[in-house]
Parts: sequence; structure tokens; C-alpha cells
Amino acid sequence: MKKIFLILIIVILISFFAGYSYKDVSFDEDVQNYPKGSLNIPAQWFMMDGLVGWERMMFIFGYADNVDVCQHLVEVAKAESPDRDFRCTDAN
Repeated sequence: MKKIFLILIIVILISFFAGYSYKDVSFDEDVQNYPKGSLNIPAQWFMMDGLVGWERMMFIFGYADNVDVCQHLVEVAKAESPDRDFRCTDAN
């Protein structure tokens, strides 16, 4: 039973990585090309200052005003983790 389970996992992993490696995926490029809403407000990156510098934590999109939503998340995050720095930046 263990051999079958191990073989099944290996087959799934190989098929996933084989199929994924043939695609030209660029998340940053896709984000840059993401259309702005009707108010021409850009999508936002919710970022945290970590050990290696500013890290992207969330991609905020789909709201009427992405900036306000992201700023609200910054306020919540600062209240929960006052020792860390958070910010929002334009994504597209």
C-alpha cells in the first residue's frame, strides 16, 4: 500500500512540474498588464518590511478603490503587529 501511495505522489508531482515548466508564466508581467478599474485606480501591493527588505504580501484588486482597501489593511496590520512596518504600493 505504501509503494502505491508513493508512486502515486511521484506521478502527480512529475505531471504537475512537467506541465508547468512548458508555460511561460510571469506573475509580475501579468500584474503590470492587469487593467485598471473604471475609476482608473491601480491595483495595490500590500507590503511588509521583513528580514530581506520590503516583501509583497498581497495583491489587492477588484475593489472600486483598491488604495483605500489596502490602506485599511495597513492599519489593521499595524494594530496587530506594531513592531513591523507595512505599506501599499501601486502594482500596475
